[in-house]
Amino acid sequence: RKYGGSVESVLAARAEMAEKIEMQSDVKASAQKLRERAEELAAKLEPIANRIFSLRTAAAKKLSAEAAEVLLSLGFKNARLDIGLERTEPSPDCGSFCEFAFSANPGQPLRPLAKIASSGELARVMLALKTVLADTDSTPILVFDEVDANVGGEIGAEVGKLLARLARSHQVFCITHLPQVAACADSHFLVEKTQTET
Repeated sequence: RKYGGSVESVLAARAEMAEKIEMQSDVKASAQKLRERAEELAAKLEPIANRIFSLRTAAAKKLSAEAAEVLLSLGFKNARLDIGLERTEPSPDCGSFCEFAFSANPGQPLRPLAKIASSGELARVMLALKTVLADTDSTPILVFDEVDANVGGEIGAEVGKLLARLARSHQVFCITHLPQVAACADSHFLVEKTQTET
């Protein structure tokens, strides 16, 4: 009863114990078996990872080109956006590494977006990416904080239009000081800060 209450379960328990004993008695052989199994799995993963990398490379080119077009309307006349992919060993991330590179001004080399973009630039790049990905992005709520930083006039109005477009398929919250952006919203919340002497 301790090992399952049937002949089959007792034999299964015996086989499992025998395997454990074998592994503990010959650690080198067990490690070698595991290495061979890992190599076998890696060989199977390699063509799958190559295919995924190929698809990701094509998607990255398309996404960066479409996002660059949107960035033009957001006041970046000479901005460049590049989505760089590098092949890595097969792993849970499918054997590739991705980094977004950005240049806001002509003559400036592409540099990692996370390191060189100001908060306003980062917000507008994110707005461009989210606009391009609106139909496929399943994130239900998007929050943009000061996406209109250092912009005004026509560009501010364009930011508002893009946010309104995103709001058709997502819940969008935007913190803004620009009337052009606020005018495109369905609902408004006024947040005020006061200070007392206490």
